[in-house]
Amino acid sequence: MATLFTQYQLKQYAVKNRLVVPPIVCFGYADKDGYVSEKHIRHYDRLAGGGAGIVIVEASCVNKDARLSENQLGIWDNAYIPGLSKLASVIHAHNAVALIQIHHAGLRVDQNVSDTPLAPSDITVNSGRRAKAMTKEQIAETMEDFTRAALRAREAGFDGVELHACHQYLICQFLSPVTNKRRDEYGADKAKFAVDIIGNIRRACGNEFVIGIRMGGNDPDLKGAIGYAQAFEAAGADILHISTGYKDYKPPDLDYTENEHYNWIVRSGILIERYVHIPVIVVNCVRKPEQAAYIVEEGLADFVAAAKGLLVDEAWLAKIQNNESVILCDGCRRCGWFIKPETCPHYRV
Repeated sequence: MATLFTQYQLKQYAVKNRLVVPPIVCFGYADKDGYVSEKHIRHYDRLAGGGAGIVIVEASCVNKDARLSENQLGIWDNAYIPGLSKLASVIHAHNAVALIQIHHAGLRVDQNVSDTPLAPSDITVNSGRRAKAMTKEQIAETMEDFTRAALRAREAGFDGVELHACHQYLICQFLSPVTNKRRDEYGADKAKFAVDIIGNIRRACGNEFVIGIRMGGNDPDLKGAIGYAQAFEAAGADILHISTGYKDYKPPDLDYTENEHYNWIVRSGILIERYVHIPVIVVNCVRKPEQAAYIVEEGLADFVAAAKGLLVDEAWLAKIQNNESVILCDGCRRCGWFIKPETCPHYRV
């Protein structure tokens, strides 16, 4: 029986346990130029020091005109490689696998970054701004942006990348029928954009480079998400990370019963894992070690990511081994980490 402490062989990497630090954007840590700061280095050193087997660095933008905020980390230029290499180094110093999430905001680009959001199709965003459908040339250029970002991540010393394909950002927008109404091949096969990016990165970065993708388990529904997951595996993805898609709703075809161990989002990942042959990370509201332990010990998922739980107390694993109580997330109505990290009652870097 596997436990949280059981190793997992991910390609050539012996991942030391089943706990994952997921990508969590630290708003305000980077300046408007998007460079790694000393706060970033201390933050990832602390999180990796908690002992998780995989640490995924926050969403880093592949194009300066596609940022979700003015102060998002950048990976669109070689000038970012030295700073990013420091993050890879502090993670590796704690014997963890280091991945970095690469990202394009699409129609959710910050209005201070660009006046003309790009999306799969023409669409009016919540702010009233009109997003413009991408041309074939823009699609090709954006795919190349992702490939170049992956090459920079490899040069910076990361073991791989995770494509951000959920939470309403560009790849997710191509996957969703809400935002992808194209009449070409990228509309007929909504997975094609992501599949092509995966293939391009594999050819550029080689077989040893880890390619992950964080996707929704509910878009357009569970059956559709399973189809996407299988397409990503066939394209060369090495690991899936299941969250929510363009809309945050429980899909009607999801078999889920309310329980104390996990929510419907985790359940979608549990079910998707049954249909693929690559490892799956489940995530969302896993704030107690008991929850993570149950999911792994019952064989429901290969890896468990704990965001707020590890932000509040990164020493989960050591405390479990020593039979100590962990500091629990307060579950604030408005999470301080999503406004300004320093406002979290348990903040420390």
